[in-house]
Amino acid sequence: MDELDPKLLAIGGAIVLAALVGLSLLAKRTPAKLPPPPPVAAPPAPPPLPPTPTGASSAEAALLRTWGRIDPSELYPKAKARAIAWDRQAELFSLVARRVVGSGVDLSLDGAEIEYTFRILPRPAPLGQPEPPDQLRVTFARKAVTITEERTGLIGRLPPMEEPTCLFRDAMKNAIGSGVSEQSQVDARFEIDRSQKRSVWRIGHRMLDGKTCAVIQQR
Repeated sequence: MDELDPKLLAIGGAIVLAALVGLSLLAKRTPAKLPPPPPVAAPPAPPPLPPTPTGASSAEAALLRTWGRIDPSELYPKAKARAIAWDRQAELFSLVARRVVGSGVDLSLDGAEIEYTFRILPRPAPLGQPEPPDQLRVTFARKAVTITEERTGLIGRLPPMEEPTCLFRDAMKNAIGSGVSEQSQVDARFEIDRSQKRSVWRIGHRMLDGKTCAVIQQR
């Protein structure tokens, strides 16, 4: 059997040694650190609720917090309850909605409010006492619900008021259908019309029947 060449043995040994050293270095090498994951953005905080108007009940506040689209017909039972608490004979005399945009009153706008006026028959005052009020105004606005008592003495000079069977949203729908801009700010008023001798809605330059919502006048 031939003897191995010492040079080849030396070369082979060097290769084996180099391989062992390389494996040792790989074993000791610190694994590379992965970059941290990008931070997860926190969800945006919900917008704060509008402040509760002073003087508002919890039920009233729940409606008023919708701000942009308040239907005066939906708020009417709350106003009527206040009027009945004032006097059980109270009847609606007028309803005024200021800053109507589309389907409701936008209370976020300056000057926006919904005002309900109730009246009773004037009563004589006790001897030596001031005449009692015969009118109650219930006004809903962004910051407060206000109650105002007044003495007018005018209840017998006007036809009796009938509560609207034509709801506000239906009156607005017909007013918009007849040309009132859905995007513009208008005032809406429910009241007795002296010439018609009946209750009507006035929305912008339109007059609508308070019972049927039919447009009866355009200007």
